[in-house]
Amino acid sequence: MAAPTFVAVYEPSSNWGSTADGATRTTSTFDVLTNDRLIILGISENGTDFATPPTGGSLTYTLIESGGDIGAECEAAGWTTTVDSNKNMSISVINDGGTGARYWGFIVYHFRASDGFGPSEFDPGSTEAPSLAITTTQADSALVYINGDWNAVDGASRTWRTINSITPTSGNGLEKEYFRDSSHYAVYSAYWDNVGATGAKTTGLSAPSGQRVTAIVVEVKG
Repeated sequence: MAAPTFVAVYEPSSNWGSTADGATRTTSTFDVLTNDRLIILGISENGTDFATPPTGGSLTYTLIESGGDIGAECEAAGWTTTVDSNKNMSISVINDGGTGARYWGFIVYHFRASDGFGPSEFDPGSTEAPSLAITTTQADSALVYINGDWNAVDGASRTWRTINSITPTSGNGLEKEYFRDSSHYAVYSAYWDNVGATGAKTTGLSAPSGQRVTAIVVEVKG
């Protein structure tokens, strides 16, 4: 089994800062091919901000995980979709679950040569160095992860967990997001491009500790 082919990530041009409730953010346009797989992962500082699925490309977006505790942790939400034809498209997400200014954003992962999606897992707000277990269902899958830290701990010395001898970093290109606003939240996102044999895997970061974690991980099959 070959691992899925990572193509790119896409984000709105102004991401992770605040907007009014009900605002929409949209990626730039990008090209997709039939049977490409897209994962959309959103984080908001506080509240239930992802009540409406993403839109774009006339595709159907399937909710895989969502949750968060208003006033105590970030909200995370994730969706997947499979492209139905070759096209040029963008993806839009609305934050539509609260009032006043909202700090939020989202990221899109794009894969090719994949059999589809495996299971996903959700961390509903533990205080820790993030550790989120998932059991993969096919050999040589990729794992895609996002984490919102409501405590906004300084992640300058962040260390991602190693799976199948793979440790995401900004240098090797597997870490795709680190954002921190010390007054609001921090966001981490990365993927492991080939996690090896099927079985239990532990995603997340071993540092920094003391985060208030809301996280999602999903399997992308080879």
